[in-house]
Amino acid sequence: MHGSWVSSTWRTAELLDRLARWDLHPAAVVTDRFPVAEAGAAYATADAGAGGKIAVTWD
Repeated sequence: MHGSWVSSTWRTAELLDRLARWDLHPAAVVTDRFPVAEAGAAYATADAGAGGKIAVTWD
């Protein structure tokens, strides 16, 4: 299972520039991690909009 984000190359470049400028590391925006067995809870958490990004892991 892999996550993806589809965007134009100029938008991706803009994002990378801002992440560097703001010293924001993508790992910092992942607020919750769930094992794949709890994917339903992960989607419910994401749907609630109370946190940042959600990660579903195999471990």
